Amino acid sequence: MFENMRMENLTTPFETFRVVTYNADQTKALYKNKPMQLITGSIYRGETVKEEWNDHCDVYAVYDGMTVGIWIGSVRTDYSVDEVMEQIRRKGIDSLENYMAAIKTRLEKQDHFRYTEIEFIKHIAPELENQMWESRKVFAENQHKKRMEQAAQREAEDQAFIAAQNAEAEQTVNKAMEILRNGGKLDNDTVTFYESRYEHSSYSIVNYLMRKYGVNVPIRTQGWINEKLVSAKIENGKCENLQYYKAKGAQCSQKFFDCMNELLAKVNAENAA
Repeated sequence: MFENMRMENLTTPFETFRVVTYNADQTKALYKNKPMQLITGSIYRGETVKEEWNDHCDVYAVYDGMTVGIWIGSVRTDYSVDEVMEQIRRKGIDSLENYMAAIKTRLEKQDHFRYTEIEFIKHIAPELENQMWESRKVFAENQHKKRMEQAAQREAEDQAFIAAQNAEAEQTVNKAMEILRNGGKLDNDTVTFYESRYEHSSYSIVNYLMRKYGVNVPIRTQGWINEKLVSAKIENGKCENLQYYKAKGAQCSQKFFDCMNELLAKVNAENAA
């Protein structure tokens, strides 16, 4: 009859029923008298709650022969009756018979139960109350265990990622060290070290090595190395020449040669020790 009608357009009269619902922060089940309209069968909708974007209403089940109903949830009032009832049938709460079958299935699965569901069961099958509390407890424990396992897995994956990235960075450093010791073209590549998956520090390889060996490089020269230096050619323990980006009016940093040769001297002294 009302299948294609929107919830906001229902014309059935309002009735008042006593229902099990929640307090404001959903930490306690309460009994309240609520005005509501019949949707179909045992399912009712509450009064419209106006909001800036989408109005909504609460949905209740008041099963035949019961003096108390239960709050099911909240839906947008622009949903059709058919959309709402499809969700309710899928959850198995459209009739008392289906509701009880769903409860027993969830108990077998050790599912989570709301406070409202546990309070409501007192009116239908009070012998299931303790089982529902136990199921809720086991579910919470399993969820906690699952979260801990997932956190451990993420930590292991993060550590593996950090180790792989830092190993790659160390390989770049070791390659540069070989060039400093034996000569060759040292490309001023960027090397990145990770403290965590989301925290890392990046350096030009030349600045990194100068810092590592305690070479005092002026800030301006560090900037030139970062922004301009492309590569340096090492021969006989000295920096013989280099390549750098030439902007208009840009000049080669003369201080760089002093710093680079100091670095080479320290590396070679270490190698000779």
